[in-house]
Amino acid sequence: INAEYMGVPDISHCQQTAESTIIMADTPQEHHLSWRDIQKNTFISWCNKHLKKRSMKMETVTDWQDGTMLCNLLEVASGKTLQYNKAPKVVQQKYENCAVGIRFIQSEGVKLVNISGNDIFNAEEKLILGLIWTLILRWQMRYRDGSAEQELLKWVNSKIGHQFPIKNFTSDWNDGRALCALNNALYPGICPDATKMDPASALHNATLGINAALAK
Repeated sequence: INAEYMGVPDISHCQQTAESTIIMADTPQEHHLSWRDIQKNTFISWCNKHLKKRSMKMETVTDWQDGTMLCNLLEVASGKTLQYNKAPKVVQQKYENCAVGIRFIQSEGVKLVNISGNDIFNAEEKLILGLIWTLILRWQMRYRDGSAEQELLKWVNSKIGHQFPIKNFTSDWNDGRALCALNNALYPGICPDATKMDPASALHNATLGINAALAK
């Protein structure tokens, strides 16, 4: 899983419910926010759902700089115990806590790309938000019997279902046209001809869609 924030699916109509934090909604107060802001708020809300069990609250990504909040989040989400410095005083202790969190995630079989403990210590927002999305995939969707994935599919189809009915996050995206259509739904005009694309040119289509997403 690529931890780059740009690669995270847009879930701009999410709100927390008692059952799942990944439920689609469309609330009036969200309209003045960009989808990135809504996405960030949703990710932080997911973290706080777990962190409140430790009487902790995340406000911004800088709250992770000493590594203790990350380690607490991982312990609550996974049900396992990490060995880390619970009251770090010096930079090296804080950095090591961040590294402990990253190593634990990797030990759980999650592949991380382009993120390290140093990025957490330096409060690299895009990478940290991408990491949170990775954690959601690992510990939220995994234990929801597919309900969260179905909600994401429902949201995708609300955007492009009239053009490309999507039933999964694998084969339905192979020819790249759905990705381009979703880009265009979020940013009108960025990929205007998705329906006219040749499905046989899958690599070209997918590359165009990915580049368009990265440009935003």
